[in-house]
Order: sequence, then C-alpha cells, then structure tokens
Amino acid sequence: MSIVFEVPSSKSISQRALIAAALADGCSEIRGLSRCDDTQVVTDAVRQLGAWVDDSGDPVLVRGSGQFLSGIHPADESFAVPDAAAGAPDANGLPLGPVDCGESAAALRFLIPLFTQSGKRCLFNGRGRLTERPQGPYEKIYNEDGRSFVNTGAYIAVQGRLKPGTYTLPGDVSSQFVSGLLFVLTTLDADSEIMLTTPLKSAPYVELTLSVLSLAGIKAELRRDNGSVTGIRVPGRQRYMPFNIDVEADWSSAAPLLAAATLCGKEAQVRGLNYDSLQADRAILDLLRAFKTPSGLKAIEADISDCPDLGPLLFAAATQAEGTSVFRGTKRLRFKESDRIANMEQQLKKLGCSIRSDEDAVYVTGRTAVKGGVSVSGCADHRIVMALAVLAITAEKPVTMEGAGAVSKSFPGFFGQLKKLL
Repeated sequence: MSIVFEVPSSKSISQRALIAAALADGCSEIRGLSRCDDTQVVTDAVRQLGAWVDDSGDPVLVRGSGQFLSGIHPADESFAVPDAAAGAPDANGLPLGPVDCGESAAALRFLIPLFTQSGKRCLFNGRGRLTERPQGPYEKIYNEDGRSFVNTGAYIAVQGRLKPGTYTLPGDVSSQFVSGLLFVLTTLDADSEIMLTTPLKSAPYVELTLSVLSLAGIKAELRRDNGSVTGIRVPGRQRYMPFNIDVEADWSSAAPLLAAATLCGKEAQVRGLNYDSLQADRAILDLLRAFKTPSGLKAIEADISDCPDLGPLLFAAATQAEGTSVFRGTKRLRFKESDRIANMEQQLKKLGCSIRSDEDAVYVTGRTAVKGGVSVSGCADHRIVMALAVLAITAEKPVTMEGAGAVSKSFPGFFGQLKKLL
C-alpha cells in the first residue's frame, strides 16, 4: 500500500507572490501560502513596505498601494546604530528598518532593492550566518553611482535608488540577486538589461520569479546562449496588477520524504505536487530514479548546479548506493545556512559513511550499513537535519539528533510525516 505524504506549499513561490502582491495596486489573494519561518519574515517585511496583509486564514489577502514605500516604518529611536558610515541618521532622519530577514537569504536579496528605492539608508539584519553569506553582486552595484552598501556583521546598511540601465553581475553566486533586481527594474521609467558574466546557476529559480511576476502583468525576457541564461532584457514602465494564486506543493519538502521511501523500499506519493512545476527541486524524481536498478541502489553522477538545496539529501542517499557517486556543481553549498559540505562530511562520518570533496564536487562511496547508536548535529540547518533524519531511519539503532527544530525554517511538520515510514 502506497504511503501518502502531506507537505507544505512552496515557500519559494510564496515569498515571490507576497512581494508581487505588495507592489500591486489592489487586493490579491494567495491560497495555500506556505506557513514557515522564511515566509513569515517576508510577510512582516511587506507590511513594513506599506502593504496590508491579512494572513489570519486562507486565502491570505494582500492589498498593495501600487507604489513603493507608501507606509514604510523608520527605525525606532532605540535601535542602536553605532557607526555613522554604516547607516546612522542623516539629514533625512532615522534610517529605515531594521528589516528582520531571519535566516532567509532569499528574503534579504529580494528586499534590499525594494527598500532602497526610498533613497534612505535601510538596515537589514537576521540570524545565523545570514550576514556572512555572499552579497558581492549587491556590494558592487550599491557601491557605485552614489549608492552605498556596508556590512557590519551585525546588520547590513544599504542606501541608494536603482536607476534604469545595464547591471552586470556573476551568474554563479546566487540567482536571488537577479530576482531581486527584477522586482524593481521592471517599474523604472526606462528599460534595463541584466548582463551575466558567467552562466546563470539555479536558473529555474529565476524562471519561477518570472512566472509569478507574469501573474501580476510583469514581463521580462531571458537571453540564452547554448542553453544557458546569459542575460535578461527588462522592459521598464510596468505596473503590478492584483492577482490570485494557488500555491502548489513544495518539491523541496517532498524530496526528503521521497528519498526516505526509496531507501526504505516503500511506495509513496506526495499530495498536491505539480509534476510540470518550475521548482528546481523537482529534479529529485529523476535523481532518485537514476539510483534505482533491478538489483538495488547504484551510484550516480549528477550536476546539481541548478538544484543545490538537494545536495545534503543526495549525499545521504548515496551512502546507501553501491559504488562511488559524484555530485558536481556543489561549491555554493559552502555558503548556505551552514557550510553544507563540511558539515555533511563531519556528520556522515559519525555514522560510518565515506564522503570527501574538492572545490566543486562531492564524492560518496557506499553501500554503508548505518549502525546508529550515536548523536549527530543538524548544524542549525534545516536541509542537514532532514538529510540526516532520512538516513537515520535506516540505522540499526536509534540516532539522536541535536538541533532538530531547525526544520521550522521550511517544513515544521517534517518529522510527523517521516514517522509514516516507521
């Protein structure tokens, strides 16, 4: 009998829909909004932008003002800003914010261009490694043309409006910078261009942004060369329109449950998945199929540049496959909520598994019989917690997980669903 899993709706789509709705002139309805920490920080932030949000039920209602910053709140006078160069009050009064982005890099990178259209200094903070994660593309953009970007470690202070023009940035740091620019450049009074100096990694996430923007009547055109996205033409003078959306189920949350079922040799399905989804982590289906052979799980080789969040899960799954699996396109995993390569190496070795890495690849040799009876750490990273939990259910003895609560970042009900396999 097939096990039926329930997963949250997509937080990637939910975050984008909240922002698009906040910029629209009128009331939008978001059905099935993801209810997790990462979505909540965006909900709170668009309220700071001046949007009215009723998230007491389903659908969530968002009334935008049709313009940026209609009711944005200045910093409370009690908020300590010790360094004048990093955002102290200027002639325009107190800086805006602070905007709490939690541990969500997507929230931070989406929100910076929106808040800075005020022209005032805007303060952003968060938890964990958030302010340590790469911000190079924005640092370059905001430290030219009279703008400023300062990262104090405690918070990030940014000032300066974006103007129409050509924005050049690398495509292999994070697609979130491209999405962040798209939210704003489309509204400016002339056309713009985003030029990528390297092919865009995680391109499906930009396509996801464009699909949500299209619901609000916003368009942009991807430019490709030999299949890789190399730039985006961004028409200006566009206005966000209110829209309704049903947020589909989250492939990132479904992935560990599908992997766990595969490792346990059980049939499973996940309710509400869109098999034609633009979500990058839909790739888990093909990757799990690649592991399967009539004689059991066999090692695979895969480039995960477009779906790096699957990395920890795939490393865990590969320990149960015969041979050495090779995962390429992994270097960005070192700059997530944790160093996901170093931490997975450390935790998997506690479980007796064989894993090593180089600059842009991870190698996992199996098959390893997991004995258990040990304690592992989730490293304050929801993806690592879920990956280790999936492997732990195959162990001969119980495995103790420290920091398992990190799953609230994206999938608060994860362990309740995982128990269906026991």
